[in-house]
Order: sequence, then C-alpha cells, then structure tokens
Amino acid sequence: MATVHNSNNTLPPLTQGGLEFIFSIGLEGTGHHLMASVIKNSPDLVTMKSWNLLDSIDKATVALFNQNDLSGIWNMPCNEENMYIKSGRKWYLTRRYQKNEQLVVAFDTVKKHRELVALFKNIQMIYDNKTKSSNHPVPLRIPLNSVGFARRTGMMSYPNFRSKCDIPPYPVLELLYSACADAGVQCSHVYIHRHPLDVLKSTTVKRPYNSPGMVYASHLYTSLLKVMETQILRFPDQTRACFGFFDHQGAAEWQTTLRDMWGWTTQNQTDAFDAFIRATYRKPSTFYRSTSDNIVAEEVEGVFPAKHIPFLQVFLKAHEQTLEACRQSLQRR
Repeated sequence: MATVHNSNNTLPPLTQGGLEFIFSIGLEGTGHHLMASVIKNSPDLVTMKSWNLLDSIDKATVALFNQNDLSGIWNMPCNEENMYIKSGRKWYLTRRYQKNEQLVVAFDTVKKHRELVALFKNIQMIYDNKTKSSNHPVPLRIPLNSVGFARRTGMMSYPNFRSKCDIPPYPVLELLYSACADAGVQCSHVYIHRHPLDVLKSTTVKRPYNSPGMVYASHLYTSLLKVMETQILRFPDQTRACFGFFDHQGAAEWQTTLRDMWGWTTQNQTDAFDAFIRATYRKPSTFYRSTSDNIVAEEVEGVFPAKHIPFLQVFLKAHEQTLEACRQSLQRR
C-alpha cells in the first residue's frame, strides 16, 4: 500500500485529454443527486457505456463502500471483527447479538485495497487501448460516486447511511488516493457545499435523516466538515472545483465547470448542456446569507430552534472554513 502524499503535479485543464477519476465530497443534502443527474446525461457517460466501462466502475465504487454486506474499504471501521447475520441483515459483533444465526468473517482491508488498485488499472488500460491511435485523445472523467450505478453504495456523502457502530460512515480520501497512487492513475475531488440552514432543512425537515433533531444534525455535520476541511488541506492539488449548486450567486461559473468536466465541451455539445440545465435545475425559493457572525433568531425561525443557536453558529463557522480551504486550494494552481 503506497504512502499517501500530496502530489505536486498540477491537474490538467478539464478540456485536455487523459483519464481522471473524480470523487465528490460533501455533506448529505448538498447536491449529490444533481451531480448524478448531470453525469447520467453527459457525453462522458455515453463514452463509458460504449467502451464497456460501467461494470468496472460499478465494482470500483462498491470496493469503496458497500451498504449491503459492509465489504467496502470505507466500511472497515465498523467491520473490523467478525459479525453475525440475522434475517438477512448484518449486525455488528456485540454481546447482545452473539447468539444470532450465522457467523460472517470480517473483511480484509489490504485485499480490498488491492482489488481497488486492480480495477483502476483495468479502466486505465481500456482507456489507453481506445485512445492509443489518436494524436489528441479525448478526456474522460470517471465518477467514483454520486452516480448510483450500484444502489448499495449510496451517494457516498458525509455521512453515508447510518450504522450501528459509534463512527458514522464517511469517505476516507487518504485510502482512495493511496489506491490511485499504487495504480498509477490520476484522481481528484470536487467539494459540494450548501448553506447549513438549507442542509438542515433538506436532511432533517424534508427528509428525516436525523431523527434526534437539529442540534444532533448540526453537531454531526460540524464534525464531518472538519474532516473534509482536513482532507482538502491534505490534498490541495487534487481539488478540482468547489460547487455551490444552491448559492444565490456563481451559477454561471459552476455550470461552465460541470459542462467542461463531463464532456459537453470537448464533444461540442454545449447547447445540449444548456438545454439540460434549463430543464433540470431549479433554484431554491429562498437563500440563506447568514454567517457565523451575524446569525439571528428571526432567520432561523421555523428551521432551527433559536434557543440552540450556538450550535448553529459552530456549524456555520465550520462551513465557512471548509469552503475557504477549498477556494484556497484552487488558488494554488
């Protein structure tokens, strides 16, 4: 397993030829489903299908995370020891469950790493064979999450599903980039962000992801934003973009980047992209502009309990710091 280090190689322009694996990091409720819709309708997906890459991509994403049998490399913190299975579902090994039906042996992280490396190499080999006769090989980005080729992976957001162990499942970029290094492939990430109040409305009001409530969700998301900030600072040269799909400004910028990233520009289909965005993207009816310094009770009324605003302020500050880390990473290049 390769030592993880920050690459000094500058990422090539989005319209330049080459193969690149892209992972989208972000809290749940920030826009992974919009990213999935963009990719599923992209010229790059047409290329992936025509080159028979989808099966290998599916296996690579499942090697990262597998909710069905907890066999992904990012499932390992909750799957270190043997487990028991009951009624077709896995349960972690605790005294409470030791009399369940069937013992399942824990998975091997090193073997899973090697599996991921082999899949990356295979995809790179197919790309090289398809483009070897071209003086100007077409750029191709491979999505490692958000697309949902395999439903058992989820969106691989932060967190990704809930678990019965104490650690919420979330992506560990160090393990991904270690596999990329061993495979000799180019990998990068994009950061998807959204105002914390909008995240809370999406994941706690509209969809009951966080049954304990707003304070629980704020505390959880604050912790995971700190994880993402650390990961972005750890790998600044692998940062492709900072996407705020629901911000009140900057839409033209992120739309252009998405268009270039997933093949519309190089395939001369910019008009098709514009039509797709017009038909698909819907701006939210309200935008929150508050920061950790100026949040007031009136703004959070009906969304967040005013008596717990200190937790929201901490969440907002973590959001601002993580976004700034992403922007600074882009300025380095």
